[in-house]
Amino acid sequence: MSPSETQQRQPRPVTYAPEYGDVADVRRVFGLRETHLYGLYYSGKIKAVLIPGPKGRRGKRLFDFESIRSYLAQHVTTKEPPKKEVAAP
Repeated sequence: MSPSETQQRQPRPVTYAPEYGDVADVRRVFGLRETHLYGLYYSGKIKAVLIPGPKGRRGKRLFDFESIRSYLAQHVTTKEPPKKEVAAP
């Protein structure tokens, strides 16, 4: 394979809904920033898994998308238009 062929390759788009994602994935999918995300995690409102690194070193934390969706669904609100007051005749 020539260098020009490898440079032209693009990553394949994801065609399935991932179950877990890192901070960057959560921000891209849900729009939650790292600080807010970790706040939700440490308060027990969403779930995550830590994949340990080699020899107990720094690992990779992946957040459970289903728990994030569930948390967001609990906080869905709809804004009703303000009621118009009817003037007395």
